[in-house]
Amino acid sequence: MSADTKADDWFIAAHVLRIRTSSGTASISFKIGSRVANIAALLGCSGPLAGSGVSDTDFQLDTQLMRNISGPWSLKDIKGHRGDVTQNVSFLPDALSGVAFNKSGSVFFNFEIPNPTPTTFTIKGQWMVKMVLNLGTTFAI
Repeated sequence: MSADTKADDWFIAAHVLRIRTSSGTASISFKIGSRVANIAALLGCSGPLAGSGVSDTDFQLDTQLMRNISGPWSLKDIKGHRGDVTQNVSFLPDALSGVAFNKSGSVFFNFEIPNPTPTTFTIKGQWMVKMVLNLGTTFAI
């Protein structure tokens, strides 16, 4: 399959959080995959960081299913969607969550990954596909 194959079975695993203290920004990456599309990718969200005590993190969290609000989509459909990633905020305690919005403001996708880390932060930014990966070598399927 290819990056333009649409699927609705996307799953996600948190990968790495990198903080750029000098600019007050951060970049967080996730590994996503789909059995239907037979593809995986490194997906990132970068932008201004709000929160305190946040440091670089290599995540070791369980993989979760993504919620595809807009229907089936492909990696090529992710084109700089605005959105955010939050950790341990009041409406989703003990979770790392993310959302991407369509230009109309409707939700494109969202997810929630249980994470009991007490750190609280929000990254408001832009989603992008950083790299296309092999599904079989990225996830144990």
